[in-house]
Amino acid sequence: MNSRITPSEPFPEDLNVLMDSEVEVLNSKLHRELDHEYVHEDGSSPETESRLEQVTEELDFRDLVSESPKDAPTDQTPADPFDLMEANATDHAPRTTTRAAGPDSSEPGVEHHAG
Repeated sequence: MNSRITPSEPFPEDLNVLMDSEVEVLNSKLHRELDHEYVHEDGSSPETESRLEQVTEELDFRDLVSESPKDAPTDQTPADPFDLMEANATDHAPRTTTRAAGPDSSEPGVEHHAG
C-alpha cells in the first residue's frame, strides 16, 4: 500500500467526477506526501502544493454545497455555490471586541472594585 501520492504519479484532471471518499483519500495522500517532502527532501514540491490546493478547494466547495439550506423551495434556481462560499467567508470573519478602561485604571479593560 502506498499512503502517499508523489508528484510523478498521475493525478485526476477533474476532481468533480470523483466521489467524496476518493477526494478525501487524495487529500490524505497529499498531506502525507507533503510531510514526507519536508522531512526527507529540501521542502515541498510545487506540484504537491498545487495538487493539495486543488483538493482543498474541492473539499471546501463540497462542504459548502452540503451545508446549503435543504428546505429551499424546489421552484427556485439553486444558489451559486461560489456565492455561498463568499457569504460563508464573510460570516466567519474574525471579530474584534473593544473593552472600555476601568474607572481607576490605566489598563484597558480592567475594572477595579472598592473593597
